[in-house]
Amino acid sequence: MTANEFAVVVVIILLLFVVRSAYAVFIKRQSARAEQKKRVEEERQRQEQNEEENKRLQNEIITKLNVTISAGQGVLVRNKELVEKFLQIAETKVSIIDEYGDENWEALPDEIQVCLKKIANRENFKIDWKSFSRDKARDFDAAILSKDWTRLISLNFLAPFLNKVDLSIYWLYNKLEAMFKEYHAARSKQSTLSGDALRSLSGVEFETHIARILKKAGFEVGGTPATGDQGADLIATRDGRKIVIQAKRYEGTVGNKAVQEVTGAVKYYGGDEGWVITNSTFTPSAKALAQKANVRLIDGPRLATMERLIDKSEK
Repeated sequence: MTANEFAVVVVIILLLFVVRSAYAVFIKRQSARAEQKKRVEEERQRQEQNEEENKRLQNEIITKLNVTISAGQGVLVRNKELVEKFLQIAETKVSIIDEYGDENWEALPDEIQVCLKKIANRENFKIDWKSFSRDKARDFDAAILSKDWTRLISLNFLAPFLNKVDLSIYWLYNKLEAMFKEYHAARSKQSTLSGDALRSLSGVEFETHIARILKKAGFEVGGTPATGDQGADLIATRDGRKIVIQAKRYEGTVGNKAVQEVTGAVKYYGGDEGWVITNSTFTPSAKALAQKANVRLIDGPRLATMERLIDKSEK
């Protein structure tokens, strides 16, 4: 073999090697493209399946919620008297004003749960109260109101409700809370009550009613300790003046004792003036003592116009 022939053979071999290498690269790239295309298609199919599953779950959630709301509304209708009693009891407990002038909203969750347990007993609901959570009820309400179906589904949010606790209980919890807030707001706007309405109030409700009138008139109002109040129920301040008040929700006529007690309370709390407010009337001796002691008396007939009386006397 001549040198030229040998060179030709070498070139052919090199060309064959280059072609084979290029072909191998081509096949590898084609395989990679096919694999990528396969993965893309599989991902697309998974997404479609997930979307279909999400739609199915969303429809299931909506169906369950509609059934829950319908069932819950039926429960409220059947237990109307119990719910009305709950609103009255909760109003009494929440309306208690502390020394800072704040209402006792911490009492509401427990009172809702008491009402729920009574409803559950009447309706023969089998509830696992150990798994019940007030925080979960609020989370449930927030999630449903947001209608964030993706979040609900991704977190499998309804699983604990559907598996462990009747979903209606969580709906009822939030519904009772909303009903009470509406009820309380309506009561808070009432500054004028008739004689019969005043007589129907409990002692705490009467104090709360007085506090609302005073707040509407521009006073800052605080309560006194439940025990050891030293003869005062409310402390009202406005324009630098401190008024020490005893609220007497009374069936009979209010006598000297109330005037004596508020006189002592004015000294104890460092007040500028003492008031005794009642839904009833005062004895002549109580009126005489109040005049001597500079204690203001507001009876039932004048209570209806108390806000106007306050503004008139302060001018």
